Amino acid sequence: MWTISLLGTIALIVFFLTTGHAGMMTTPLADSLFVLVLFAFPTVGALVASRRPRNLVGWLFCLTGPAIFIQFGLPAYADWELSRMPASPTGIFAAWLAQATYLPTFALFALVLLMFPDGRLPSHRWVPVLVVVLGTAALGAVGYALLPTLQILGSFWVGNPFAIDSTFPPLAATAGDALFTFVGTPLAALSLLARLAHARGKEQQQLKWFAYAGALAAAAIAVGSVFYGTQPAMFISGVAVLGVPIATGIAIMRYRLYDIDLLINRTLVYGATSAVIGATFFAVIIALQTLLRPLTAGSELALAISTLASFALFQPIRRRLQGTVDRRFDRSRYDAARTLDVFADRLRDEVELDALRDDLLGAVQQTMAPEYASVWLRPWERAAPR
Repeated sequence: MWTISLLGTIALIVFFLTTGHAGMMTTPLADSLFVLVLFAFPTVGALVASRRPRNLVGWLFCLTGPAIFIQFGLPAYADWELSRMPASPTGIFAAWLAQATYLPTFALFALVLLMFPDGRLPSHRWVPVLVVVLGTAALGAVGYALLPTLQILGSFWVGNPFAIDSTFPPLAATAGDALFTFVGTPLAALSLLARLAHARGKEQQQLKWFAYAGALAAAAIAVGSVFYGTQPAMFISGVAVLGVPIATGIAIMRYRLYDIDLLINRTLVYGATSAVIGATFFAVIIALQTLLRPLTAGSELALAISTLASFALFQPIRRRLQGTVDRRFDRSRYDAARTLDVFADRLRDEVELDALRDDLLGAVQQTMAPEYASVWLRPWERAAPR
């Protein structure tokens, strides 16, 4: 833990010294989120490795922090150093190391997909996939390390002192990158889906946490790429990526695992509700502005009506979507709620005690499915006359 903290501190100092010159990130928000992500992965990895030393996922996360810095911090340092001294050996070496470790960095994430949550492969049948991931990443790494030129932040190129004059480096880099991207990584993700399909109990909840965080991060990055460079897009993308190590730590340490069902349910309901309300809001604004333009002469009446309509529609839409989500994705909860509603209706009309007891036991059996259930009734005693 102390070693990781020391390396992270050094990386942080170098990062802030170089990014301002390299132009890699120019906003305090982007810098802060980068630093949080830089520290989150190894911190969670160190926590998991200290509590679950046999779980390789923790050790992989420990390596992820330095790997992220190598991919983002070293190019910034190389750009800064080579702008001061075009032939600087340290700048060239930093650029070479970042380029050579490009695929191995992403291989760490592919290995996490393969080995989550227990640090082992799903079965021996997935050993070939592990070989493909490691082999293609190694092939691409050798090719990138021996290419004739080194790319610095996509802006300029410098000569590679470790290059060899052969057709092997470009072929190895291209083949390794393509096979890793289009074969190794999809197969690693497929292993996670295979685990989820056969998982039960705690393992299923662990996989749900990881899949939930990964889906949110992927969605946020996709939205951020559309609005690239804006403050909200950077904030949402950074926070979503930061949620991946946090969710992984919660899943592996088995802390409040079963809250994930409620999180997924609420995310689906309120996400869909927000999308519907937003679409309705803008559609009503456009329609009303077209209809009222001759009468209102540019007033804000259309905006006010759209806002009121959105507030009025929020609860009905949310309830409708809640029912749809429960029916489609949480059928057991939906069936339990329906059973309780039916029991409540019958309870109002039932007057016979034995029939009421049978209805109660039936409702408990359908909603909670216990191995055994019984009802204890206190004997009725007639009060003695005074």
